Amino acid sequence: MKFDNLYMQELRMATELPSLSALEPLAVQQLLETADGDTEFLQEVFNTFIESVADLRPVMDQALRAGDMATLHRAAHQLKGASGYVGAEPLRETFSRLQALAQDDATSGLTMLDSLTQQLDAIAQDAARICGQPRGDESV
Repeated sequence: MKFDNLYMQELRMATELPSLSALEPLAVQQLLETADGDTEFLQEVFNTFIESVADLRPVMDQALRAGDMATLHRAAHQLKGASGYVGAEPLRETFSRLQALAQDDATSGLTMLDSLTQQLDAIAQDAARICGQPRGDESV
């Protein structure tokens, strides 16, 4: 009986969020609860995450092109964890694959890096929907 109540509560909370394309609703709901509903703080969390990815993207790109798999592995590992924290599951999976490529010493990850900008834009738009802030078409 307790499991059913928990499941129904999570389902209800997930349906209260706006439609999201890049963020997992249950993870976002957990972030909102952790932030005591403070959407300004949550927007700061999302902005910090997006900036971190944007800052590390050129590092990963350069590491991949130079064959520096250790640097690529470290950056992908860091961003994989951060992606999971904010509920960006598709992006977390991308970083997981990049981390595996780096571990295997493969250099075929350039196309994965190229998709980061689109994924970050989708996360920024989802974050704006959650936090009630308008967001233009600006790219990261």
